[in-house]
Amino acid sequence: MKTYNVFYSVKQGVSSELVSKLTDEFIAQLRTHELVESAASSRIVNKGNFPEMPDFHLAVNFKDQAQMDASFHTIRLSLMTTYPHADLMRSVADFKVTFSESLSDLPVA
Repeated sequence: MKTYNVFYSVKQGVSSELVSKLTDEFIAQLRTHELVESAASSRIVNKGNFPEMPDFHLAVNFKDQAQMDASFHTIRLSLMTTYPHADLMRSVADFKVTFSESLSDLPVA
C-alpha cells in the first residue's frame, strides 16, 4: 500500500466547511474514477510537539506504485484544473506533501 499524505491549512477568508466539502467531493471523484483504494481527510486537533503542522491531513491510499502513477497521470491530464480539485487548491495554504508505504509491503531482510 502506497499513501500520498497531504497536510494543509485553510487560506484566510475561506471557511473550513468549504474546504472539507471540496475535499470530500474530490475524494468521491477519485473513487468514482477508481483512482484510489481509499482516502480519508481529518482535522489535526493536537499538534503535540509540532506546532508548525498544518491544520488538515488528507491520506490517499493506493494498492501499489502502478495505481499511484496512473492516478497522478489521470489527475494531471483531466482533473487538476477542474472542479473540485482546482477550487480546493485555491482554498488551501501551507500545502505539504509526503509519500509513505505500508511496512508490510517492505522486503524482509
